[in-house]
Amino acid sequence: MKKLLYLLLFLIPCASAAYGQTSFHESHKVVTEDEEETDSTFVPKPKARPPFRLGQADICVGIGLMPNNGLRFNSGDFEVTTALPPVSLTADFGVSDAISLGAYVGMSKANVSSIGWLSNTAVGSITYYMVGGRLLYHFDLLRNMDTYGGAMLGYTASTVNVSDAADNVSVYRMAYNVFLGGRYRFSRNVGIFFEVGYGISLANVGLDLKFN
Repeated sequence: MKKLLYLLLFLIPCASAAYGQTSFHESHKVVTEDEEETDSTFVPKPKARPPFRLGQADICVGIGLMPNNGLRFNSGDFEVTTALPPVSLTADFGVSDAISLGAYVGMSKANVSSIGWLSNTAVGSITYYMVGGRLLYHFDLLRNMDTYGGAMLGYTASTVNVSDAADNVSVYRMAYNVFLGGRYRFSRNVGIFFEVGYGISLANVGLDLKFN
């Protein structure tokens, strides 16, 4: 009886130690590389944000680098100087991920002086206005840059103010314009734009504000 009791006292601690060692190994099981690949979850990289998309609105305030005042002189007796460089305001709204519709307003002013026998004599001034609707097509060429091309249809008004005349004379005509441009953004909503085309100025640069 005593031998049986001693045997039980010896086996119980050994069984407890063996169980504890097994539990330790199971809780600290080393995960192999194959198991890591099996258990890992694939997370796709987020898709790059397109430079233009449906519902986006852009407002651009620009200044012309190459004025086009619509002046035509048959005589070399007059000198035209820019009094107000071309300034413009455009607003475009995306109707799809590639097409936007917008409006354009621009103006400039030039002084006209005589350089003939009445040298440096002021003759008058001409103020040039342009308004119209625009259609733009946007294409993704460069990262963080919205490149586009388009056309505009509208009206121009040239108001002539002659120094010796009591009344101003205004001339109205339809305006056609095609252009290419780009908008580069420093942040999500602020950037600059550059545009070339036949309009109130042959080249324009300015501030671009994006809303969406």
